[in-house]
Amino acid sequence: MVLRLYRHILRAVATFPSKNRLGLRDEIRGEFRRDAALTEPAAVQKAVDAAHMGLEQLQQYSSIDMRSHSIAVDMANSPMPRPPMAAERPPDGEESKV
Repeated sequence: MVLRLYRHILRAVATFPSKNRLGLRDEIRGEFRRDAALTEPAAVQKAVDAAHMGLEQLQQYSSIDMRSHSIAVDMANSPMPRPPMAAERPPDGEESKV
C-alpha cells in the first residue's frame, strides 16, 4: 500500500510544473526514508495521510492549464504545517512594535 502511494507520488512529481522538480523529488524520497523508521501505528497513519494529501495537491498542480486565466487549487487541507515563526511575524509592509 505505501509502496504504491510512493510510486504514485513520484509519478506526479515527474509532471509537476516546477523548475525545482528534482529537488522536490529528492525531498520526497528523503521523507519516505525517514518515515520508514516509524513504528508507532498512529505516527505511520499520520505520515500516510499526509502523503495522500500531498499526492492530491501534486495532481491538482500537475493538471493546471497554464494558458488558462482561471486557476483554482484547494490548499485548505495542506499537509505542510505552518512554520512557528510565521505566526509571530507581522504582515508584509508592517514593522513589529517592540
